[in-house]
Amino acid sequence: FLDFSQDPSKGWVILKENLPVPDNFQSYFKIGNLGFISYSGAYSKDKVFPFLQEACSWLGNQTDISSAYILGHWNDDGLGCPSGMEVPSIHASVENIEGCKGLGDKLGYFMGHTHCNVVKEKGLGFMVAGMGMEGCGNFGVPIVDSTSGTTKVYYYPIQDVNVEGSDKYSDVVGCFESKGVGSCQDLAMVWA
Repeated sequence: FLDFSQDPSKGWVILKENLPVPDNFQSYFKIGNLGFISYSGAYSKDKVFPFLQEACSWLGNQTDISSAYILGHWNDDGLGCPSGMEVPSIHASVENIEGCKGLGDKLGYFMGHTHCNVVKEKGLGFMVAGMGMEGCGNFGVPIVDSTSGTTKVYYYPIQDVNVEGSDKYSDVVGCFESKGVGSCQDLAMVWA
C-alpha cells in the first residue's frame, strides 16, 4: 500500500527533507458516478505525468462518469510546488491527455493552499482551503452532488469573519442532522 523505501531523514541540502515516492500521494477513484484524480504538486512533471496518463486512461474507460475532478494542494507555484505543478496548470495539461480530453467542462478541479473557500474558475475550479486557518476568514463545507442527473457543486457557508452575523453553524449542522444534506440546499451557495 505505502512505499517507505525513501528515507526522509536523508534529504536535500536546502530544505533538509526528502520527498517520499510519489505513489504515496496520488490516486484515482470513483464515488458513484464521479471520478477523482489526486496528485501531489511537490514533484516535477516527469515524476507525475506517467501517473496522470494512467489515471486518464482509467477515467476514459469508465462508462458511467458524469463529472471528474483533479484534486491537489497548491493553487500557485512556490512554497514547495515547482512551476507548472499547481492545480490549474495540471488541469490544463490533463485536458489534453487521452481519456480526459473528451470530458470538456465535465472535468473540474479542487485545490487548496491559500486559505480561502472561493470559486476560482466559474463552473470548473474551486479553492477549498478556508477551513479555520487565517486567510480569507471563511469556513464552509463543499458538497459535490450528482444524484439529480446533473453534477452540482454546493458550498454551505458556516462562518465568514468579514460578514457580520454570518455564523450559520447551528443552521447547517442542524439541517444536515435532521433532514440530510440533500434536503438542505436552500442553505447552500451553488458554485456549479
